[in-house]
Amino acid sequence: MRTLLIFTLLLLTTVCKAQNRGKIGVGILTIDIERYPVLKLYSDTNSNVPNTTIFVKKVKQDGVVVNTVPQLKGFTPEALWLDYYIFLLRVEKVSPNWFKVFVSDHTTFWLGKSTKGVRFDTWPVFLKSHISALFKLDGYDLDIKLAPSDKAKTIKKMEEKDCFEVLEVRGDWMRIRTNTGLECSETERPVRSGWIRWRKADRLQVGYTQTC
Repeated sequence: MRTLLIFTLLLLTTVCKAQNRGKIGVGILTIDIERYPVLKLYSDTNSNVPNTTIFVKKVKQDGVVVNTVPQLKGFTPEALWLDYYIFLLRVEKVSPNWFKVFVSDHTTFWLGKSTKGVRFDTWPVFLKSHISALFKLDGYDLDIKLAPSDKAKTIKKMEEKDCFEVLEVRGDWMRIRTNTGLECSETERPVRSGWIRWRKADRLQVGYTQTC
């Protein structure tokens, strides 16, 4: 598939890493690129005219282009991999009729829930059901525990060579094991079952990937 990209992206051959920054919010909005949605973004829920609109359009031979009108400077979605039909926005909050979405580290807009081609998942559902692997984030030195408690025995520290799959999510904790399906782990100390604190102080403490 030939894709026109408006943004400079780092492409990986097997997995696509998402952005990991800023406040974690409440979940992830998955944009169905194949439905070519139109995302109208408003500064507040009382506005009648959108501040900007994100268009996902088909061009030529199965190509896709994403652009914003008017141009949205600094637009950095959670993930954008058009070759693999991946387009994610982080959601700060949800109201009865609206999603408040991040379009950059510190900029948010409101998007109507009636928008076609979008799916919302809370973080626990998204991390359990819609990612392919977890990995260590720079700046976070996480302990892998035997139980979901800071007081539980530590199995080991999460390593840069580690690659995990999620078995379950319980509050701020998740149970993980070394991911053997993707063969992405290079650690010499694989984990059969352990717990990590994936969220703390409104920050995501782990990185995640989706299969491309």
